[in-house]
Amino acid sequence: MKKLTELFLYFFYLGLFTFGGGLAMLPFIKKHALDKQWIDASSWDGIVTLSQLSPGAIAVNCANLIGYRVQGKRGSFVAVLGMTLPSILVILLIAIFLQDALMIPWVVAGLKGILLSVSILFVYSFIDLSKPLKANPWLFLFTVLTFLFVFLNVLSPVLVMGLAIPFAILYSFVMVHRTPK
Repeated sequence: MKKLTELFLYFFYLGLFTFGGGLAMLPFIKKHALDKQWIDASSWDGIVTLSQLSPGAIAVNCANLIGYRVQGKRGSFVAVLGMTLPSILVILLIAIFLQDALMIPWVVAGLKGILLSVSILFVYSFIDLSKPLKANPWLFLFTVLTFLFVFLNVLSPVLVMGLAIPFAILYSFVMVHRTPK
């Protein structure tokens, strides 16, 4: 029980006070796990590799694997709970107090300003990224069609991306063989 408590408290602390994402947490996880002898130095690289290969946040995956090594399935559960609970609580607090904050006129005005800024940045990015499309009507047509398919929910974004890959390969093949040498 003592090890489960230690796992939970350490990963909770880490999730609460470490900023910069999972990669920023790795040195702290390594040092503490080695100091507590939860893992040995030779197994650290394997834990990081498996954590990167697994879907999800790398720090959560590390907590999962270290917790499993220390106390099996219960250790894994407790470590992951400790790592993720701070984020859940912070998001919950924001959600609770955001409703009240939306009643304050200057907060609403600020959010509208942010929305306007993001919209302007989106339009600027679209214009900047669409400059190469002027030279090629096929790419322009493909871009507009994919946008409409996703925006109008005709096709899922995953399917559109899956279809875009063979199109890009075919297009590149055709362009390479059309270009005079």
